[in-house]
Amino acid sequence: MPYFVLVMGIIIMFFGGYLIKKENKVNGEAFQGLVEEQGRDKGGLLRLMAANEDLKNQLYHLESKLDQISAHLEQMEVDKPATDHQADRPIGPDYWAAANKIAEMKRSNMSVDQIAASLNMGKGEVLLIQNLLEKQKRQ
Repeated sequence: MPYFVLVMGIIIMFFGGYLIKKENKVNGEAFQGLVEEQGRDKGGLLRLMAANEDLKNQLYHLESKLDQISAHLEQMEVDKPATDHQADRPIGPDYWAAANKIAEMKRSNMSVDQIAASLNMGKGEVLLIQNLLEKQKRQ
């Protein structure tokens, strides 16, 4: 009987060792699969980070070009000669004098275009002043 118990103990020890070895193999394969999956994820993350850095560089270059263009446009505005017809007129024109001239020219049957050209004003300004004069006469 003692030999029987001894043989059973040895068999149980070998069987336990076999089960432990099998469990380690299964756990090792799962761990290896997890490591490989993380490696793939890391590769994708590295590609995304490289693309992000490339986009940052492109954005920086575009911003610098935009700054250069903006500075160039500002310089062009400073250097631009005053060619507009409004530059010839004094600031804050005397609209009462203009209103009187417009009324006088209108009585002499001049067109709005002729009045605007002779007073160096826009057609819209002449029409506005005419409308204001008509409203004033009605009141």
